[in-house]
Amino acid sequence: MKYFLVFLFCIFFPLFSISQDISKLTNLNDEVAETSGLIFFNNRLITHNDSGGMNALYEINESDGNINRTVIIQNASNIDWEDICTDNDYIYIGDFGNNNGNRTNLKIYKVSKSDYLNSELVNAELIEFSYEDQNDFTSSPNSTNFDAEALISFDSELYIFTKNWIDLRTNIYKVPKLKGTYVAKKIDEFNSEGLVTGGTFNPLAGKVILTGYSGLKAFAIELRGFSNGKFSNGVIDKYNLNIPLTASFQTEAITYFDISNFFISAEKNALGSAALYSLFSKTLSTGDFNLIQNDVYPNPAGEILTIETKRNLEKIEIYDYLGKKVFEDSFANKNVNISEFSAGVYILKLYAENRTSSVKFIKE
Repeated sequence: MKYFLVFLFCIFFPLFSISQDISKLTNLNDEVAETSGLIFFNNRLITHNDSGGMNALYEINESDGNINRTVIIQNASNIDWEDICTDNDYIYIGDFGNNNGNRTNLKIYKVSKSDYLNSELVNAELIEFSYEDQNDFTSSPNSTNFDAEALISFDSELYIFTKNWIDLRTNIYKVPKLKGTYVAKKIDEFNSEGLVTGGTFNPLAGKVILTGYSGLKAFAIELRGFSNGKFSNGVIDKYNLNIPLTASFQTEAITYFDISNFFISAEKNALGSAALYSLFSKTLSTGDFNLIQNDVYPNPAGEILTIETKRNLEKIEIYDYLGKKVFEDSFANKNVNISEFSAGVYILKLYAENRTSSVKFIKE
């Protein structure tokens, strides 16, 4: 977004594990300098611009960044398009950018894939929504937790991941895929420790990958092993994307190409041109673990939480659900006494082998 300069002087809180290199494929045509969403289907890589851009989807060439085709959504306007996703039959465009926190016209455009493939002029159905927990609509530039830039399709619902300017977390809301007007239900949240700006669910890998930035650092967050309608109750891994300071770090969108490969786009900023990157996702899941929740038991726990893993743990931290650190220690004993903890939900962070993983547990 245009307001990234606010963060040039922010202190970067280092949750990141080992830096992950991503490959730059090309700069993007200036017509999509404010790329903000990505999808890949029918062998087409498709993007759109954010606030003030045309009500258009652009097919871009991943080799040279030029535009191969433009499709206009006739009955839509681009107030602040921030992300895009697909299911088997439809394309969904999230017009819910809300830097000031005062929008009352949040919406998602629903476009038939068949219409898109057969015409350069299409119409969309409209999904309108409001957040169930927003009561104050006072304009607060870059100081709101009701901005959003990430949208995924998962099963029969759409899920919005917010870009929290105030607390640098992300809240997760659920919206139906049917046209109509809805109250978006908050179903989950977690501490992203940065601004989440794009997301994709890869059904081939069973993972959600989010992208974003904090200060001058771009990151990716991998969510996997989730269940029971929550995205944060599995494993959360976060990675620094090693983008040179001479290029745009402002990653805005991500989409999957196959089970292991992803495209990421970054919009133009003061440090570099809009660009397209490739990411090989196996770098996001190397190591000798699959689901670290299997290494942490019992869950729910009573007086003792046991951590049993083959990894060489350096330290552990435990946070309450409000993000306050309540425990920290070097990993000398696999049994952690939590008898003095109040009942509730906690986040356990494991630091090992230049990476950090997080998992929820419940104290009974």
